[in-house]
Amino acid sequence: MRVPSLKVFVTLIIIVSVAVVSGSFLYTKFNQPQKPQDKVQNQTLLPSSPPVVCKRFTNLDEALKNIEIACVLDLSKQNLTYLPGSILKLKNLTDLSLKNNKLSMFPTVIFNMQSLQHLDISDNQLIDLPPQLFLFKNLKSLDLAGNNLSEDNKKTVIKFFPFAKL
Repeated sequence: MRVPSLKVFVTLIIIVSVAVVSGSFLYTKFNQPQKPQDKVQNQTLLPSSPPVVCKRFTNLDEALKNIEIACVLDLSKQNLTYLPGSILKLKNLTDLSLKNNKLSMFPTVIFNMQSLQHLDISDNQLIDLPPQLFLFKNLKSLDLAGNNLSEDNKKTVIKFFPFAKL
């Protein structure tokens, strides 16, 4: 029986060592837990901030009971003649619909609603608009259709809010 030479034995030891070291390196590289910042990049919210819940309400009293999650308020067809100041408690309100009511004056309380982005006040009885409306830059959509606005008012609205529906 022939005994392998020392040269073959050393070569086998080197090959096995290289395979073990390479396998260990590859295992470590691909099985490490991800760093926290890697996970944050793939999420829409930061892990430290709670998820934002947004809910639509059709009743002001119900919305006021849920101030933190009330971001859409639809008060359409409720025969409103004014907008109560208590609406200012809804700090997260982004969408407000007051369409098909009996509003004859623009509710100026709206100008204190810093988060408001979408306002529908169509089909009311508005004949004039307060100048403060044109300073309200947060709006992304504005619907004033179905009111009795003068042509001058309409031109001014379009000048400041080209996206407005008249």
